[in-house]
Amino acid sequence: MDTLQLSLKQLRGEAIDAKHSIAKHSKSFNWAARFFSAELSQSVSKLYALCRYLDDLADGDDPSRTQKLRTIKSLFDQHQETKITFDPDLVLSKRALQDMLEGFLFDQGHVAIEHEKDLIQYCYQVAGTVGILMCDVMRINNEQALHHAVHLGIALQLTNIARDVGEDASIGRCYIPKDWTDQLSACELVQRKTPTSELATASKRLLTLADHYYKSGLFGIAYLPPRAGFAIQLAAHVYRDIGRDLQRHRYNNLSYRAHSSLTRKLWLTLVMLSGREERLLQNIPEPTKPNYPLFQLNSYAY
Repeated sequence: MDTLQLSLKQLRGEAIDAKHSIAKHSKSFNWAARFFSAELSQSVSKLYALCRYLDDLADGDDPSRTQKLRTIKSLFDQHQETKITFDPDLVLSKRALQDMLEGFLFDQGHVAIEHEKDLIQYCYQVAGTVGILMCDVMRINNEQALHHAVHLGIALQLTNIARDVGEDASIGRCYIPKDWTDQLSACELVQRKTPTSELATASKRLLTLADHYYKSGLFGIAYLPPRAGFAIQLAAHVYRDIGRDLQRHRYNNLSYRAHSSLTRKLWLTLVMLSGREERLLQNIPEPTKPNYPLFQLNSYAY
């Protein structure tokens, strides 16, 4: 797609006609997505296709990707309404899309995170915003529900980061805050095959931080329709299980890619189908040292 010819109409087409699918790109979410109603599943698939297109553009090898992302953000910036209509069942928050593009543009440079608050801000941009967009798809406007949705997105991204340390380092990205370690860099990480105790400690800290946000995010399930709530809660538990797998492999995220096995997915599904999801919630510890409030949305319209 030529950058100069890119238009909001064409971007709508990416959302509706993109060939990318949840089944192809996200086994964890695809497992849970089958529990959505048929109508909601179609809308969620369109949202996923749009987000996947932007994510693939940000992470791809197109030499003009940065300019294309800037062009898309400019299209969002110029849109007059607070919502952007991609399709009748895909009316999305302009501000959330703008914030998402900010995160993808951040990824285009040499990625280094200075402090924990910067990490959380980034996680909000690339994943917390998806929580807001999911609320748009489900037509949920409750402010508290939005907060929980953002927190769940942040939790999922923190799990992603813990899993992908080695993979990210290979392309010059390090999302572990520098003040967590002795100024650990992506260049140093990529030269290693097994994690040092310092890296293992940082990875554990990422997963502990994720649990702060899983706990809050899952409280938001009460605001969702029953089937959608079941699907999203299952997706969260399956995703959190990736962190448990990383833990079982001694936080080796340099030469091993953590995942939730089919057996584990089946077990988590059966636990939830049997109405014992409280058992899974009990496995998420309460924050032991909450040294700052959880991420809060600013009071602007979504």
